[in-house]
Amino acid sequence: MHDKHNYKLILYMFPIYLIACIYLLTPLVVLKQKLSKVSLMRSSGVDLSQIGDMYKNPLESFSMILSDGKVLKGFLLAFLLFSIILVVLYFLFKNMETGEEQSGVNYLKDNGTQGTANWMDNEEAKKVLGVGTEKGMVFGTIKDGIKNKMVTLPPDTFFNKNIAVFGASGSMKSRSFVRPNIMQIAELGESIILTDPKSEIFESMSQFLRDKGYNVKALNLVNMINSDRWNPLNEVEDDISAQSFAETVMANTKEPGARQDEFWSKTEMNLLKALVLYVVKENPEEERNLSAVYSMLALNDPSTIDAVFRALPSTHPAKMPYNIYSQASENVRTGVVIGLGSKLQVFQNKLVQNLTATSDIDLTLPKREKCAYFCITSDMESTFDFIAGLFFSFLFIKLVKYADYAPKEGQKDVYFILDEFP
Repeated sequence: MHDKHNYKLILYMFPIYLIACIYLLTPLVVLKQKLSKVSLMRSSGVDLSQIGDMYKNPLESFSMILSDGKVLKGFLLAFLLFSIILVVLYFLFKNMETGEEQSGVNYLKDNGTQGTANWMDNEEAKKVLGVGTEKGMVFGTIKDGIKNKMVTLPPDTFFNKNIAVFGASGSMKSRSFVRPNIMQIAELGESIILTDPKSEIFESMSQFLRDKGYNVKALNLVNMINSDRWNPLNEVEDDISAQSFAETVMANTKEPGARQDEFWSKTEMNLLKALVLYVVKENPEEERNLSAVYSMLALNDPSTIDAVFRALPSTHPAKMPYNIYSQASENVRTGVVIGLGSKLQVFQNKLVQNLTATSDIDLTLPKREKCAYFCITSDMESTFDFIAGLFFSFLFIKLVKYADYAPKEGQKDVYFILDEFP
């Protein structure tokens, strides 16, 4: 609608513009022709009275154009050149505007009734962002004079570095924001953690990062044969981390929209926590994995599981969560074992067992050296979401703990680029 209005305005103004050009340019065209004749004939002067008369009486200009073909041809050429110059000047001055107000947007910032927010202008941007610099997270470009200048969030900014990018499918979020910022972070030599639902970013950027000296790993929950391995139980060290583990598994194995009695979920969580702590503390190192937890649950009846835990000393970390679980009746315990076994049934799959058997991925390494970790998940199904949930939960815990307690010198910043992160 706005563009249609502009086209109508141009159409209405064109006759006025044409008349003005005839008045201004025709005498100059005639003058140019007279000067050319003087030059050819080597005369001593030019009679300018006709030129003055044409400005005094505009009708003479129209008469000259209609009666003299050379004048008409010269006018058309001058008109074209003059119009081109005006268009070029228009765009130059338009680009030099500060952009304080966008076309088609009406602001009430001075009124304040609906708030005072408005688009940041160039001068404001220069105070808080890096304009014309090439270090830091890339936001895009702005017009500064007649040039486009890059806008970045400098690495040493006093702002936090949390950035949210919204856009529909196909709006080039990955191409215009994710990939350029991977390159920017690589130039800084910092670590990167990425979610990659379609593995497109891994395919296009992994070799670039390896060439930059990065330790590149991929937790591929779509094509597990081609995945680096990660054993979640390697991250469980005490009852606190076991609690985080159990809560994450339970939260990510719920049926979407399904209602479940808190009693059952809490009892299943206590049993899972007890099983995890038992496997971590009692099994040989090579058998400390989720497959061992599932086998212990699936290959034993509730009475056998009870016998295993009753034999533990009261100081064992698995004893307390087991005791809470064991308060339930025998029928309830049987239901809890079946329910928890159903939630962990993905470990019947050999690919999942191999994926979680041991660890190729060190969760604290990104703080010590430059790493790029890709988490490739399916955007079609949620079967393995709890593994991705565990990965990120323990990644946050481990990185924060390392940042808090390890010597600060030499620690890498870790950037999370979470594409299509739920």
